[in-house]
Amino acid sequence: MSENEKLVQIGRAAEEYGNFKGQLNQVREKIGHALQDYQLAAQVFPNLRAENGKLVFPHAAHMGNQPRSLDGLLNASQLTELLAEEERLSIELNAAATRLKGLAPNLL
Repeated sequence: MSENEKLVQIGRAAEEYGNFKGQLNQVREKIGHALQDYQLAAQVFPNLRAENGKLVFPHAAHMGNQPRSLDGLLNASQLTELLAEEERLSIELNAAATRLKGLAPNLL
């Protein structure tokens, strides 16, 4: 393999690694938001009520006492899919890292 071909392969491997890392970061951010939503739901659970088909809870007085919605709360199926996606992307990222290290050991 010529030096140019090797550089092209390294570039492709680095791009693939970067793509998987970006996707994994996005999924982990969604998981973080889900955790925050679940923690909030647990805190306000005694004050939850149904309003127009939505779960809402009273908001602080300094925020105008407007009810706040828990619309973004993921159900078990959605959370399961998100966690499975995190696992799949972690495996893909590790495989991409291995390929990149094989081509250019000093990059990672």
